[in-house]
Formats: sequence, C-alpha cells, structure tokens
Amino acid sequence: MSSFQHSTWDSTFFDRSVFIIRDIDVADLASGVRHCREQGAALLFVFVTQPLAQTFAGWRVQLVDQKVTYTHSLVERSTPMVTPGVVELPLQLDESLLASMLPIAFDIGRWTRFAKDKYIAEETWKELYTNWVINSLRGEMADHLLAVFRERALAGFATARCKGEVLSIPLVGVGKEHRREGIGRLLLEALCALRRNRAVRTLEVVTQKENEPACRLYESCGFTKSKVEYVYHFWTDSSV
Repeated sequence: MSSFQHSTWDSTFFDRSVFIIRDIDVADLASGVRHCREQGAALLFVFVTQPLAQTFAGWRVQLVDQKVTYTHSLVERSTPMVTPGVVELPLQLDESLLASMLPIAFDIGRWTRFAKDKYIAEETWKELYTNWVINSLRGEMADHLLAVFRERALAGFATARCKGEVLSIPLVGVGKEHRREGIGRLLLEALCALRRNRAVRTLEVVTQKENEPACRLYESCGFTKSKVEYVYHFWTDSSV
C-alpha cells in the first residue's frame, strides 16, 4: 500500500472523502496531508510509529488509538490439536446468531478509535460494527467463525481470515457475563489449531494498548508485540 490512499468504503460510509495515510515518515507527513487535502480529503486516518508534535492548520487532529499488533508463530504438530468446547459455525447470515454476536461486538468496539473519536456518534460506530459482523457472517470479511456456547447461549466468538502464511483475527470477544471463565484463551487455542490451510505459519491480532485485559490475554497465550502505531483522525474544520 502507498503512503496515502483514498478509501472508497470509508468515504461511502462516512459520507465524506476519506484518505488513509500510513508507512510514512513523520517528517514527510505534512506534505502527505497537503496532498490529500488537494485531492479533496475531508477526513484522514493517519498511522505513524511515533507521536505527532507538529500542528496542522485547517485540521482538527485527535490521537484516537495506540494500535498494537500481536503475532504468534505456529509450530508443527504431528497430530491435530483439539479444543473442546469450541465449535466452528457455518458462514451464513443467521439473524438469531447476529443478534447474539452484536452485544459482544459492541463491547469490542468501545475500545477502538471509532468510539474514541469525539466526532463519531455512538450510533455511527455501532453501525460500522454491525456491518462488520454481517459481512463476516456472509464470508466477505472472514473465512472462519469460531464460537463458545454456555447453555446454548453464545458466550464468545472469534473470526479468522487467511492471508497467505498469516491467519489474521479481525474479531475476538467474550460476553460480559462470561468473563474470567477462560473463554478467550479457548478461542485463541482453537485459532492456533485452525490450520486447514497448511501454508499458515503465523497468527496476527490487533488490539489497543489501552485494552489491558486483551493485551494480557494475548501475551499469556504466547503472542508477542510486533508493531505499535499511533493512530490519528484528521477532520477538516468544514467536515466536523
């Protein structure tokens, strides 16, 4: 991906021209921001590896996230791993399942940059997560859906997507009433066992530094930090 890119999906969802800036040196950021403004950008999602010190005239800038990427290298096993209590569900839009997944998804979402952005309403970021779950169930944003049930009620779930040698984990969450039951660990163990694609060598998951319970869980399960990014949202004065 280039240092700056117009995001068609985000532009449609937020109803304004959205650009994403990443993999850019902070010293070159001002010229990148200027270029995006010249292209009609009204909102920028900026990912950098160090905090910003400079100001940007005409923009309202917020630090909305310290994004932490965790990875876990998988080891070869002579026999398949089995994770009792975790089931893989078919990818299909089931309204009942959707209704049970959304409260967990919203609880995940409250940690994210979209919920932290003071210019994004709660109903807007919840709509974003609703679309995310729906598209996952349709198989558009996930290849696998793993779930844990307690007395036939959904207690936790995780989605996974294969990207070459990497199995990414877009969503993983546990219902509030089932915290501290080891369900998050069960889901991560099941994801490690999910190796139908034998090319997969690494698991990858993204969370927020502020989400300390998630960070502790990943680290206790053998994940290590591979990248930390500061995420800023730039809004033009006219777009707020």
